[in-house]
Amino acid sequence: MQPGNKKNHGPKSFKRILLLLALTVILFLPQLCLAAMDEGRVRAAVIFHIITLTQWPEPKIPPDQPPHIIVLGEDPEGIATILTNKSQDSTTANKSILRVTSLPSLDEATVFNNMLADCQVLYLTQDGLRFLPQIRSLVHKRPILTIGETEEFCQNDTGMICLTIKAQKLAIQINHKLTSGIGFHFSAELLRHTVLIENGGAQNALP
Repeated sequence: MQPGNKKNHGPKSFKRILLLLALTVILFLPQLCLAAMDEGRVRAAVIFHIITLTQWPEPKIPPDQPPHIIVLGEDPEGIATILTNKSQDSTTANKSILRVTSLPSLDEATVFNNMLADCQVLYLTQDGLRFLPQIRSLVHKRPILTIGETEEFCQNDTGMICLTIKAQKLAIQINHKLTSGIGFHFSAELLRHTVLIENGGAQNALP
């Protein structure tokens, strides 16, 4: 009888384990998604305020046209959606509503270059960083504020601002040499919360 009992209980125990695993995934998946969305909200809020605290080197677009931000790459944090929703009840420094374009992939460089004609901010997600070789020449020395999600992004001739999150803390880094060379100016309020990247990636924290 004992061997028979073991055969009956084995499949039931296995089913219980599968059920527990399924419940664990169901219970914790929303929390994982929420954590990603929370990071997206933080980054989106910082991007929005960076726009309001930045002076572009020249009038980039007509005053009556809303500032244009392109989010390049797959966007699991929903930054483009969050920025769009935020712009509906907020305004930028020039009192214009943001215009957000989500671009998950880069199919044709010519089309992308045309989109950059009225673009003020280019945000590259983690996935979007893979397009750097294709867009480097298109954004080089143009008054387009480029923002990325890794520290390495600010250590080349393309990345201007890095927004990194470590241990639930967001750090803002600015490629000072690149931005100042093009003519960007940032308010003291923004610089107080920023680390400047100088030649070769050396970092100088502002007081």
